[in-house]
Amino acid sequence: MNVNVIITTYNYGDLVAQAVDSVLAQTYGKITRIIVVDDGSSDGTAGLLERRYGQNTKIILVQKDNGGQLSALNCAFGRLDDGCDLVFFLDADDLYEANYVQEAVRYYERSGDCDFLFCKRRYFGALDEVEKSRYPDGACGPCVLRTYYLKEWVGNATSMLSMRRGILKKILPIPYETEWRIRADDCLVWASSLVGAGKYCMDRALVRYRAHDKNYHYGRTYTADVMLKRKASIDRLFSHIMAKNNVRVDLGTALSELIGWIRAKWGQRR
Repeated sequence: MNVNVIITTYNYGDLVAQAVDSVLAQTYGKITRIIVVDDGSSDGTAGLLERRYGQNTKIILVQKDNGGQLSALNCAFGRLDDGCDLVFFLDADDLYEANYVQEAVRYYERSGDCDFLFCKRRYFGALDEVEKSRYPDGACGPCVLRTYYLKEWVGNATSMLSMRRGILKKILPIPYETEWRIRADDCLVWASSLVGAGKYCMDRALVRYRAHDKNYHYGRTYTADVMLKRKASIDRLFSHIMAKNNVRVDLGTALSELIGWIRAKWGQRR
């Protein structure tokens, strides 16, 4: 299975090369393209990337005006290569363990209904610990109703995510770039559930997540006004994805999800 990796960066010139190098060091041999999107950095990131990777034909360097994380993901989506089967994501301040992609691909190969995979993270920097997984290893079960009614978030932050290209095509591009300048991984997690992606958890910490004071989400608190605007943005996102993919929430959806949930739970007990 051919893999593309999307790396987005903004003013992480001191860190982004470590992220790119962690992808180049993967033991999996079919990473055919690494797309690095510099989202209008002002710290010399573009020049650093060009000097270090400009001659590497596997790496696609993209420079754009600053528009935020969703804008960068939309931009990268148009640069996936034609033979890409799986898309992995990585923030510029995080790192892959050398065997991460290889182990993840095994889940896709082993489980034909695995469309979307997430793993645990190992914090480093301001923290040194492995996060506790909210899901057991294996299938998470259907997520359409749980997401639509409960806003359940079946996934993890950007760097721990991957999905089949066919699922990503149902999601991107998303037009609300200003509203999702940060936390665009929410769009990937929720939208993939709404379009019926088969979700799997890999209960292993194979991505290193850097905890530091420049994180745009980690450790932040939000006011009531911000949360109210966020709710409106989530509602718009859900409506857009469901209309785009003709998603219906009805009795048939409920029955299908119930059967899928039972199968997932049965598989976990075997």
